[in-house]
Amino acid sequence: MTNGIPTTRLGGQHDGLMLQALENHSLPIVTLAIMLRAGCDQDEPGCSGVSNLTSSALDAGTATSDLYALAERTEFLGTSLHVSAMHDGASILCSTLTRHLDAVVGVIGEILGGASFPDHEVERLRSSQVTTLMQIHDRPGLRAAQALGSLLFGREHAYGRPAAGTKQDLAAMSSADTRTFFRRRYRPSGALAVAAGDITIGEWKSICERHLAGWEGTNAAPLPQPAITTTHTRRIHLIDRPSTPQAEIRMGCISLKRNHPDYLAASVLNHCLGGQFSSRLNKVLREQRGLTYGVWSSFSALRMGGSFVQGGAFQTEKADEALQGLLDEVERIVGEGISMEELLSAQGSMAGNFLRASETGAHLVSRRQAVYLYDLPDDYHETYLERLRGLTREEILRAARRWIQPEAMITVVVGDAAVLRPRLATLHLGDVVDYDDA
Repeated sequence: MTNGIPTTRLGGQHDGLMLQALENHSLPIVTLAIMLRAGCDQDEPGCSGVSNLTSSALDAGTATSDLYALAERTEFLGTSLHVSAMHDGASILCSTLTRHLDAVVGVIGEILGGASFPDHEVERLRSSQVTTLMQIHDRPGLRAAQALGSLLFGREHAYGRPAAGTKQDLAAMSSADTRTFFRRRYRPSGALAVAAGDITIGEWKSICERHLAGWEGTNAAPLPQPAITTTHTRRIHLIDRPSTPQAEIRMGCISLKRNHPDYLAASVLNHCLGGQFSSRLNKVLREQRGLTYGVWSSFSALRMGGSFVQGGAFQTEKADEALQGLLDEVERIVGEGISMEELLSAQGSMAGNFLRASETGAHLVSRRQAVYLYDLPDDYHETYLERLRGLTREEILRAARRWIQPEAMITVVVGDAAVLRPRLATLHLGDVVDYDDA
């Protein structure tokens, strides 16, 4: 039992696959997830994107079933497998009727025990991944976000590289790389299998013993990552996109990791600044000044570190005014904090969101995934509402001053450089430099 959640290990092994079950017998449905330390942070140097490609090709075939046979089996069972790689881990997720759970786990067990990564399927998916990177180049918001991540974390850190990899690394990648990654990272030691819904821990263990007992091995040691530099020189990086009527702006700084005790206070702060449509940024820059259709802010908090980012799409001719407005609002909230009215509104809204996200097995599995990925306390979600209600304005102000650094904000602007450059230079927010994101 882990904080009231029935927990055991497959075969009783100390380092074996951990099993958890969250019972809810109101409907004959089970949502299950298998979570692994096989994210982008485990991509070897020169092989960025291999975790993403491995997850995409995981169900492309086994020693006994090809892609179409596996797809036919899952379709017959009324479900589909969703495999994804994130920065800090990978997951296999699906929902199924209770009566089909045993057969579904049988398919997953066959894949985990012997995914084959056929050459032609991996090549098809690799080409698709390269196409995705090319499409990002035509989406200024994604270009700005990707550039800012690289500038904040550095391209040597996993958080500073695209999850899909780089075109250079993908060009040299083959099915042999996916097989190697699978063999090293898709092992049961350190993995977690969660089932939520019409299931007991005893039933879940029996099913896993039938179909996952043959999945064996120990993960390779985690790859070390460079230290994250927490301070930067304020600067504006300009990416030229000629003749565009809008400028995409992203402004950010290094901030807290997901399991830091300040994260909830930072979340309330962000809710008030730019985390909802009625927040400060939208009121000032959209409603009062008419500079954009929408502007936002967020804390992107991961296991090893995170960032605070704000931005949006703005009229090119008024990008300088918008950029100054973004900085003014963040400096104001860091200097003054939030009002009691804002605090109460945020607490009520966030509590409501939390309760609504407690209604399905998928939501509950997602919470266990967060605990696993980000090394959160086991009782993190059980104590969430109590901690939320207990937050004070003083705690939120301290979090703002600790985790937002207006004087070290790095800014990326994607737009018409000929129009933007002279306007941005007048702001005196650091040097305006060209940025090559090719």
